[in-house]
Amino acid sequence: MTDTTGPMLIALLLYPGMVFAAVLGLCYARLSGGSAGWQRIARQRTGMVHAARQSVEGWTSLVSSGLSGVALALLPWPWHPLAIDPIAALWAWSVLEVAFLVALLPGLLAGAPLVVRAAMREAQIGVMGRALLWLALAPGLVLFDQWQLIGDSGHSPMLLHALALVLALIVWPVAAGWGPAAAETSMTPGGLAAGLDDGSAALAQSAQTMRQAVLLGATLLLLLPVALLPPWLALLLLLLVFALVSWFLGRMVTALPRLTLPDLLHWCWWRALPLGLIGVLYLSLV
Repeated sequence: MTDTTGPMLIALLLYPGMVFAAVLGLCYARLSGGSAGWQRIARQRTGMVHAARQSVEGWTSLVSSGLSGVALALLPWPWHPLAIDPIAALWAWSVLEVAFLVALLPGLLAGAPLVVRAAMREAQIGVMGRALLWLALAPGLVLFDQWQLIGDSGHSPMLLHALALVLALIVWPVAAGWGPAAAETSMTPGGLAAGLDDGSAALAQSAQTMRQAVLLGATLLLLLPVALLPPWLALLLLLLVFALVSWFLGRMVTALPRLTLPDLLHWCWWRALPLGLIGVLYLSLV
C-alpha cells in the first residue's frame, strides 16, 4: 500500500488546504473590501496575535479558519496531491458547516441577550443558505467531469450545471452572510463583535472573510468546467473568476439593502428550494 501521509499533509497544510485558503482570504479581503479592509487587518496584527493566544473568541476564530482550509482540501482542485473522489468530497460541506458554526459559539454563549439574538439570526440564515447552496452544488460533484449537452442516458448534464449556477446565484449571499444577508447591526451595533477588543474583533473579521473566500472558491470549483481543462488552465480560470467575482461583490455590497430574517426565509424557501428540488429530481434521472 502506498504511503499517502506526505501528500495528505501537503493537501491539508499547503495546497489546496490552509495556506491556499489564507491566500484566497487575503485576495478576497483586498478585492472586495478595498484598501480600507486590507489596512484594517494589517493594523491589528499585534492585537490579533494577542487575541489568538488569550481569548475564547480568538481560539474559535483560529479553529474556524483551520476548518475552512481543511474543507478546501477535501475538494477536487486542479493539481491536488491526492486523488479526490468528487462524490466523497461531499464531506467538505460538513467540515465547512462546522467552520461557520464554531465562529458563532461565543455569541451563542454570551450573556448579552442582543448578542445571542444576533448569533441566532446568523445561525438560522447561514445554515439554511448553505444547505440550499450545497443542494445546488451536488450535481457539480456528481457530474464533475460530465458537461455534455446530451449525455449517454439521453438526459442533459449541461442543463443541471446551468440550474446549479442559477441556484447558486440566488443563495450564495445567504450562505456566506454577505450583503443583504449580512449581520443586522441595527439590532446589535457591531454584530457579534460587539464588546470585543480590537484584536479579537479583527481576528473574527479575518476568519469570516476567509470563510466567505473558501465558500466562493468551492462554489466556483463546482460551477465551472474545470475537469475538462488541463490543470494549469483550470487553476488559472478559477483564480481569474475568483478575482473578478470578489471585485464585483465589493462594488455591490453597499448598493443592496439589508433584508430581514422573514424576507430571507421567504427568498430561500420560495425561490431557491423549488429549484434545488427540481435539480435533485432531475439528477436522479440522469
